[in-house]
Amino acid sequence: MAIANARYGRTHLKTNRNVSLNAKRRVWYCTYERGSRQQRGIWYGPQGRQGYQQVRAWAQEQSHEHKYRYTLVLSVREGLEVQPEDFCRVMEADRRFEDWRLIEHTNTDNRHAHVIVFADKTLRRNELMQWQREACRQLGEVEQQYQLQMQRQQQIVLQRQPQYSQEIE
Repeated sequence: MAIANARYGRTHLKTNRNVSLNAKRRVWYCTYERGSRQQRGIWYGPQGRQGYQQVRAWAQEQSHEHKYRYTLVLSVREGLEVQPEDFCRVMEADRRFEDWRLIEHTNTDNRHAHVIVFADKTLRRNELMQWQREACRQLGEVEQQYQLQMQRQQQIVLQRQPQYSQEIE
């Protein structure tokens, strides 16, 4: 079962002091394991692959320009070998979030992606729920495609298995 989750927070305090540090921390958290300098994944945006420093600079700039930062999570069921591009297609299909950055994680049983987006207004609850439903529907389609592919591969192996056992005898 696919999962899509969203949270948001302000990038500016009531004193109008910018807290871009939080945005940079979010990028660092998504990029590195605790106590390690090894990256957990590769960043992507609407224009393709991006490096950590590019995403960090983007997050800092966006936090100065926008009032809110959204943190989204997209996840698929255990064991599916989806690609980062599959998560990117989900983000590209929805025009609510046009400028985003995404990093895929494979450090759990369920592959998932963390997405960072900035905006000047909050989305209403029903808008977020609509986004979640649509993202889950799209991820569900991706899951079905991968399951069909896995079934086809298993059928091919089973079809060839008697042939191999005869050759061994």
